[in-house]
Amino acid sequence: MEDAKILKNYVEEFLDKKQQALGYVAETQDRVLDLEFRDCPQQPVGSVECGVVVCHLMFTIANTMDVETDFRRHNCMLMHKTMVHEFLHHGLVSNSSERSKMQINTNRR
Repeated sequence: MEDAKILKNYVEEFLDKKQQALGYVAETQDRVLDLEFRDCPQQPVGSVECGVVVCHLMFTIANTMDVETDFRRHNCMLMHKTMVHEFLHHGLVSNSSERSKMQINTNRR
């Protein structure tokens, strides 16, 4: 239960900082953000990596990076590896200054 609270606080702080960086603050938590995706990457057929795909897409959007339209199994494996690495080496970091040091590298090799 404690990890869930840490994760919730992490996401809330992250969103607050992103909103401030963009020059506005959301009026309420219930604010709807409309996103339109064209040529949205699809989870590979037979893949059970839907959580990894969603995490990768949200990370990409949150960091205002271009969303890849060709999302292959390699991308899932690389993102899965990156997520495991971050949790093993950084855990669920609740300290803002420590979080700012964290970077997820999703570049293709």
